[in-house]
Amino acid sequence: MQVYGVRIPKNKNIFIALQALYGIGSSLSSFILNILAIDPTILVGRLPNLERYKIIHFIESNLPLENVLKHKMLSDISYLKRINCYRGLRHKLNLPVRGQRTRTNAHTRKFTRL
Repeated sequence: MQVYGVRIPKNKNIFIALQALYGIGSSLSSFILNILAIDPTILVGRLPNLERYKIIHFIESNLPLENVLKHKMLSDISYLKRINCYRGLRHKLNLPVRGQRTRTNAHTRKFTRL
């Protein structure tokens, strides 16, 4: 099964396998399966074709995923940088953005490892 160019693993149950898509977590996965009335414990390989097409059609028609979400995130960050707000400046300088401590920690954000 393939959605947005991402191959869904066949040996996992559908609840876990949907989370392989960028933008779908556990709550959204259970919401999709509840809306479509599909058992979340069934394996993807044993899923009937009709239910596969229902899932693919629902996801592709109703949810922005993968590249759309990644592009939105990058455009939001570039907007913050362009208006020179505090968060944008922190992004420009490769420093932690959300108020984390930088005196002793934040080495992964501040420096590149050798």
